[in-house]
Amino acid sequence: MATLTGDVTLHGRDGTLSGIDVKAVSDHLDRPTDLVALIRAGAGGRTPFTALDGRFHLADGIAATQDLRIRMDGGEAMAMLRVDWSRQLLTGRVDLHFAGMPGGPPLVMRLDGPTAAPRVILEANALEQYLTQHRSAAPAASAHQP
Repeated sequence: MATLTGDVTLHGRDGTLSGIDVKAVSDHLDRPTDLVALIRAGAGGRTPFTALDGRFHLADGIAATQDLRIRMDGGEAMAMLRVDWSRQLLTGRVDLHFAGMPGGPPLVMRLDGPTAAPRVILEANALEQYLTQHRSAAPAASAHQP
């Protein structure tokens, strides 16, 4: 990998991602659970995807993408990743948008560390605030209906 240079375009169809069940999380968005319970709902599962598309630039043993997009059952992910093959390090950001929450903020996953087992840091404050606001607004909206 250290000597490869150029651009690689990925197109994947009808595959599976392991480690999270995005549809299970999306299906729990309308329930009054806390964020930890919501994340646990999808942890360790599998998610079928319909399309995976993106372009990686390769240079000096590093593969980087700013536009990896995965359309899957229960949502969509946009990823920016950098893989340093010579040092076996991965850094990146994955914005996970849930189908059950159109227009809502993503669950952001930051990846950092060894390619075999990077640390995953969740940035969920915006998602948690959105869920809290929309759950508290829902009873008030239904109370005004005849």
